[in-house]
Amino acid sequence: MNRTDTLPKLMVITHSTHMQMPLPKWAEEVCSAGGRLIQLREKHLDAAQLYELASTLRRITLQHGATLLINDRADVAWAVEADGVVVPELGLPIEVVRKLHAKWLIAKSVHDVAGAKAAEQSGADFLIFGHVFKTASKPNVAPRGLEALKAIAEQVKIPVFAIGGITAQTARQCLENGAFGVAVMSEVALAENVGQAVQTLLQAIADPVQLS
Repeated sequence: MNRTDTLPKLMVITHSTHMQMPLPKWAEEVCSAGGRLIQLREKHLDAAQLYELASTLRRITLQHGATLLINDRADVAWAVEADGVVVPELGLPIEVVRKLHAKWLIAKSVHDVAGAKAAEQSGADFLIFGHVFKTASKPNVAPRGLEALKAIAEQVKIPVFAIGGITAQTARQCLENGAFGVAVMSEVALAENVGQAVQTLLQAIADPVQLS
């Protein structure tokens, strides 16, 4: 079975400095609402802090049968036995990360077709492309848009997640333009009702056949 055969279409990314509650409680609510793919992305934490947090999230995700990916820190992912790593654009070579764990899910953040093709050739399991829409996290950088997303999806055979300004209202547009799934940060991290936010996103990207 391919590593991406059971890959969920919704990736929820942590953003603890802006959350309404402690991150572990937030993760519990995400998983309880049906979220099955969490990326731990806390760049402000040192290795020891990130390890402790990752260990807690690993216990939570295992209890719910959810997948946990660690952003950038392959060492922490290995230490807590996470399911994989998200490699930033300027992160370690995918071939090096793969040596740490042959069965890991490895995602690569990309911003253009050339980067997407290179990541696929290097062995990435899936891509994260953005930012697609305007986002507060990058106020001075123009969004790349749906046409760029479509171009990426048409040039690679591995799944592509859209990221950047994704909401319940725009998520379906991403799938209609070639994305396999969507990755969200603020839409869930800032939500007062985390469970409702997750459920609304899941409904937005659900297969129409499942809804009929």
